Amino acid sequence: MVRGLRHPATAKTFERERLREGRAEEIAKRIVERAGIKRGDVVVDLGCGPGLVSKAVHDAAGGPKVYGVDHSKAMLRLAEKNFGELAGKRFFPVHSKASEFGKRMREEVQHVIATNFFNRISSEEQEKTVKEVHSVLSPGGRFIFNINGYAKDEKTELFFMKLLSHLREIAAARDLEFEREPRWALRVGGEEIIKTEDLLRESFEVGKEQRVTTRSPRQFLENVTAVPNRTEHIVPVKGLNARKRAAIVREAVKRTVEEIGEDFPLQWTQAWFVCRRK
Repeated sequence: MVRGLRHPATAKTFERERLREGRAEEIAKRIVERAGIKRGDVVVDLGCGPGLVSKAVHDAAGGPKVYGVDHSKAMLRLAEKNFGELAGKRFFPVHSKASEFGKRMREEVQHVIATNFFNRISSEEQEKTVKEVHSVLSPGGRFIFNINGYAKDEKTELFFMKLLSHLREIAAARDLEFEREPRWALRVGGEEIIKTEDLLRESFEVGKEQRVTTRSPRQFLENVTAVPNRTEHIVPVKGLNARKRAAIVREAVKRTVEEIGEDFPLQWTQAWFVCRRK
């Protein structure tokens, strides 16, 4: 069985990692300030996971009603736990794909948020989700989310292309077959941002904040193997557990740095979109 986001053990690991990073409050402050969320509003959090950002947004904005959308029941149970006695009063779990959540909504929605989520879905699902968000948001409602990936830097691009090549080599040597292209964390962030912006402009007024940060190949490896579902997207082999997927990623990174070195920073680009429904 693939231990992805739907597995309870993975959900707990994901929660511990997010708590360790301690970034929920920082992210929530950014979202609340830019979207103008306030008490009395209705907020939908797509791919809410264990509800850390959902809860932080609720607290930072003075208590809006929050609907947490996730395709994992294990994650939604954790989100309800994180809201405590507010679950069922100010937080409501929605078990659904992000591209289909609208049919579950029974009231006007002023804000839709999504953190570190769009990178986990295909381009086709992204397009469906944007249309769904537009159909659910009230006129003038805000859609705020982020997109990230590696930058169009020569050394960075070489590293990720070599890494992808070694992932394929290792899989072939072990008679493993990828279910899909292993490109979730290997996407070119700049290209993804441009594509997403073009998609949004059809139905939203688009604002964007973009920045580039750096990380070493070792930091990239630590980040990817810290949470099981990240390796599932990079090594999409059915029936392979998280430990074995992580081992493949480690071996691929090892071969890559042996080939091109590691004394250089990987350029990582991230954009936050603040969109207003037309």
